[in-house]
Amino acid sequence: MSLSSPVPRARDLPTAYSYYWSGDALRSRSVSDVVLSGRVDVPVPPAKLLADWERETSLRLGLAPGDVEALPLARARMRWPDYKHCVQAVTDWTSTFGLQDVLASSDVALMAC
Repeated sequence: MSLSSPVPRARDLPTAYSYYWSGDALRSRSVSDVVLSGRVDVPVPPAKLLADWERETSLRLGLAPGDVEALPLARARMRWPDYKHCVQAVTDWTSTFGLQDVLASSDVALMAC
């Protein structure tokens, strides 16, 4: 019996890395290869929403390089008419792993890093 599947498995995917400057040093963070990762094309957020995010991250969150925190999702949904296209892009991506209904039973979070 073959266990092969046309669906890519997490262990077959490359580990996702993020590089950032911290002072004079180039640092990195990675996501384990057991975590599904990928890129999706999403519509560009409106300028007002980008300004909200900039203000939120600089005034309230006080993020240090490499930190990750949640941003207010309700405001983003209200100010980003194309948000539904972002959700559809993620739904399409998760479907490639056989996870068609995963977003329907999940909490969505908007993260700043």
